[in-house]
Amino acid sequence: MVIKKKIVVFGSGSFGTAIANYLACVHGECLIYSRNNQVVHEINYEHKNSYFLGDILLNNNLVATNEINEIKDADIIIIAIPSKSFKDVINKIIKENINQETVFLVATKGLVDGPVELISQYLANQNITKTAFLGGPNFATEIALAKNASMTIATEENDIAIMLEEVFASKTLNISLTDDIVTQQIAGIVKNIIAIKSGILLAEEQGENARAALITDGLNEIVTIAGKLGGRLETILYPSVIGDLILTGYSATSRNTRFGYEFQRHNFSNEFISNYPVLVEGIESARKILKLADFNKKELPIIYDIVSLIQ
Repeated sequence: MVIKKKIVVFGSGSFGTAIANYLACVHGECLIYSRNNQVVHEINYEHKNSYFLGDILLNNNLVATNEINEIKDADIIIIAIPSKSFKDVINKIIKENINQETVFLVATKGLVDGPVELISQYLANQNITKTAFLGGPNFATEIALAKNASMTIATEENDIAIMLEEVFASKTLNISLTDDIVTQQIAGIVKNIIAIKSGILLAEEQGENARAALITDGLNEIVTIAGKLGGRLETILYPSVIGDLILTGYSATSRNTRFGYEFQRHNFSNEFISNYPVLVEGIESARKILKLADFNKKELPIIYDIVSLIQ
């Protein structure tokens, strides 16, 4: 069933482009916003985003724009940007006087600053109440190639959950729903930190036993943090929690795992972090997450270990 909604993806990185391409295939149209004129031109005229997705051909129905006013009448805005840019982007969108009925679907994994808080808390403080959160496990290239995948949509609004499920579901994409927005957000944050540790274990040639134990311990740390913030234990069984943790932590192609591997090879150098050319959300998250609540090293040994290495 084709859902006639104006869908805008804000962010033209690998996942933003992949999900926009998927929606263009499923619904016959999708708009993606990018501030990069070269990316806009390449998507519109060459049907590629070569910097992020290589030679993958994008659907002809995917249209790119750098005019922010074109998002004004969107039914759904999907935010797929780095967490460090989240507040600035939301402020820009608010200035466009977006319709109060517009649904914000957040694909960003991370925390906001000033004060450090969950994205859901920040949006609520901005009086943006029609919100949902998109979780994995999924790598962008596989979504762009329409390979089988699973996603979880977390929202406290039942009508939004049903609408988004109808928008996203297809033969290649299975959708699960939860109203536990806290655990889903925490899982999306912590899995990147755990992946850094996984890369370190790979570089140290610790073996598969150690990495399997890491996944288990990482899940415990997700439960610990989410529990203190109001999340529910049973949510860990959702694809966006345990599935995304396994995918991100086990795959050597994960940017956070790859960073951990190279970080160890460079003797945990701060200079290496400063000059690293790829965005690593796990670094930003590790620097912020301990400010969410009162935690100690015994509760979160993996996170404390990574924090000690990157500070």
